[in-house]
Amino acid sequence: MITRYSWRRSDGTVEYHDSEASLAEARAREAGEAREARQLWYVLVGLVAGGILAYQTLSWLGGADWPKLLRLAIVMTGSGSTAYFLVKFGDFIIGAVFVLIVGLVLVSIGWAILAGV
Repeated sequence: MITRYSWRRSDGTVEYHDSEASLAEARAREAGEAREARQLWYVLVGLVAGGILAYQTLSWLGGADWPKLLRLAIVMTGSGSTAYFLVKFGDFIIGAVFVLIVGLVLVSIGWAILAGV
């Protein structure tokens, strides 16, 4: 009788594997799929936010008088570079924001405890 390995995927289905290596490979594949899904959101947010920021910067600099192709190139460059930045550093930024929020909560709890003493 051989040992069977099973685990529940994030979509609720159960997978069965004959070896531990096959199980580890399936888990890594699902982790990669989840990372790709997050990166698609980072691209979407980066394109929209970068385009808005580049357009607002152009408006602030008085770029309305510039040629249309130059304005389009600047907005597209800003949009693409923001999307690239978020794809590369999005997980780090989310983690840093999470650590900052947890730190602020802990500091405020400590402050409340010390103010009550």
